[in-house]
Amino acid sequence: NMLAFSEPIWGAFNDNCIFIEIVRHPVHMVKQQYLNMTNLIGTERSFTVHFSYKGKEVPYYAYEWRSEYIKMSPMDRVIFFINYITEKIKLVKGKIRQKYKNSILTIPFEPFVLNPEATIKLVSKMLKADLTSETLRVMTEQNVPRLKVGEGKDLGIYKRRGWSAPSKDSNERSEIYKKRNDISKEASDEIMCLLDRLSEEYEEEYWVPG
Repeated sequence: NMLAFSEPIWGAFNDNCIFIEIVRHPVHMVKQQYLNMTNLIGTERSFTVHFSYKGKEVPYYAYEWRSEYIKMSPMDRVIFFINYITEKIKLVKGKIRQKYKNSILTIPFEPFVLNPEATIKLVSKMLKADLTSETLRVMTEQNVPRLKVGEGKDLGIYKRRGWSAPSKDSNERSEIYKKRNDISKEASDEIMCLLDRLSEEYEEEYWVPG
């Protein structure tokens, strides 16, 4: 999300700045963001800058849609936020790429964890940093490469952030459908249409679940 608000960074570092952006299928992003919205935002554990609006604590990134924010359910807020950030990043990337050529590398999470070799080499070249045994060690710890996108490391902290292992008999598309169905139980029809559009755009540009 930092890329959406990164213009001061580019102003300070100019051509010395290289930004690596990780994107992910919108449906896969919802659960963790939902847990943040319901359990973290507005508490003393949150380091996000907030402001007060009509007696409510609102995170800084919702300033432009603060009226909608305080009226929405937590699930609707999450999906609206993902759309807001996605659109804002598109605008910022357009400005930055006009001024700073080849300074942003966008990495779709799903293709990367399934087949990381080409991307790792590209990152190494872009950063002018050699691949080392430490790189390979960290990748192995995170189960990269993996056979399924959701086959991450089975840790308590990941589970608390919404991770769960994929079903053994599922494929990537059925995992998306399952998560979408769970989301639809708490989101409005209007906002679900927004999520579906985001998903279609992501799949057209980055990754089609098999």
